[in-house]
Amino acid sequence: MSILVAEVIGFTFLVIAFLIISRPRSFSGSSHDLLICAAHSDDCVIMGAEMAYRTLRDGRMVNIVYLTCSGPSPDSEISRRRATEAIEAWTSNGVPEGNIHFINLPESAVSGPLAYPEEAISTAAGFLTSLMEKLPANAVVLLPAEGELHVDHRSTRRAAIMAATQISRDDLNFFETPEYNLYLSMCQDVIAVFNAMLRSIPFVEKLGLKKYRNSAVFPSGSSGSIFRDTPKRLQLKLAMFNAFTSQDPNLMRAYFGYRARYRRIADVANANIVPKKRFFRLFGNKSDTSVLLVYVFVLMLAFQAAYQMASSVANNSYMIPVAFAPAATIGAIFILSGLSLIGFCRKRLEFTAGTLIAVSGLILGSI
Repeated sequence: MSILVAEVIGFTFLVIAFLIISRPRSFSGSSHDLLICAAHSDDCVIMGAEMAYRTLRDGRMVNIVYLTCSGPSPDSEISRRRATEAIEAWTSNGVPEGNIHFINLPESAVSGPLAYPEEAISTAAGFLTSLMEKLPANAVVLLPAEGELHVDHRSTRRAAIMAATQISRDDLNFFETPEYNLYLSMCQDVIAVFNAMLRSIPFVEKLGLKKYRNSAVFPSGSSGSIFRDTPKRLQLKLAMFNAFTSQDPNLMRAYFGYRARYRRIADVANANIVPKKRFFRLFGNKSDTSVLLVYVFVLMLAFQAAYQMASSVANNSYMIPVAFAPAATIGAIFILSGLSLIGFCRKRLEFTAGTLIAVSGLILGSI
């Protein structure tokens, strides 16, 4: 068995293993009263519409609290409009307007800085504490996952966890869900990793390969669970997007019209303690060790494939006329070198490394 064949078999088994590990479990979710802690007006639907499906169907209580006013100030036109949209989305599904709460902090830029002082997060935690104390027994509290891109999402998580540590209740069930982030992991989403790899090739977007859009992933730990019990859950989420005309419902469906991942927080008091995990900047994302492992495997395959092709051409195994054998190898080297230069100029450094390694395989195989 050649080295290339052995590597292909090993790579195949590795990918299959990651496909098994990364598949989210099925989450049936019994009917419980629900509190959704969201940062902005549309976040509550993205995060919690599927979680709220059975709660609403069974006539149980749903509370929603928004950290910000989704604009520069509560009195701004965009803030009033987005608040109206949020109220319409939920009241049309049976949630009383009195169960929809706005802390009304100003909205921050995605990467910060905060548009409000740190003390405001503690104030928000106090408001959430009062809500959590009033929740019925065994209620569910849903909050943003760790590692969210938007600083307001992270503030919402902090406030909710602060509130959870201040109440004297151990019957509440805390869950987290990611909304959007820049993490890549073979243990979380295999398709997203290979999509990012393919998109590192220059001009591949022009061939029609678009960025893979699916539910965001957790930066560490298990891949969570998704609801597979009924398509009506997802239909509810897609329909609720229609209320958010200021955000373009069709665009929201394109970005967030997928099953959300949920994961129970076993120890909410320590939920903000992120496990030490090494991330690498690969394919434009924060990638963990599993992505680096697969990338190294791909580089090995590229080298072995190029080496064996050049060796076969040099030995005339492909029955190519001897006069054309060196030209074929040299031509392949020039083509790959040109692609490598294009990749470098377009800052596709991962692709550049791969093509250079393939070029080295061609050179060594032709000697």
